[in-house]
This record gives sequence, C-alpha cells and structure tokens, in this order.
Amino acid sequence: MTKRSPRIADIGALATFLASDAGCTITGTWVNATAGMFPS
Repeated sequence: MTKRSPRIADIGALATFLASDAGCTITGTWVNATAGMFPS
C-alpha cells in the first residue's frame, strides 16, 4: 500500500500509457490502480 490514494492524474497517466504504443504488449489483464486501498 502506498501512503496516498491515486489521483485522477495517476489514473489518466495509466490510461494514456495503456493506449499508447508503449503499452501495446499489455493485453487482457486487470490493472490494480487502487494503491492497495479498498472500501471496507
């Protein structure tokens, strides 16, 4: 778990990476972008 929750910009950066040529080899996987935080 990280010391802060993900910001909207963090999720946007992840989406941008996955949609780019750099992320072309990542297919059919679950990307956990919760920083280890789940609602209880």
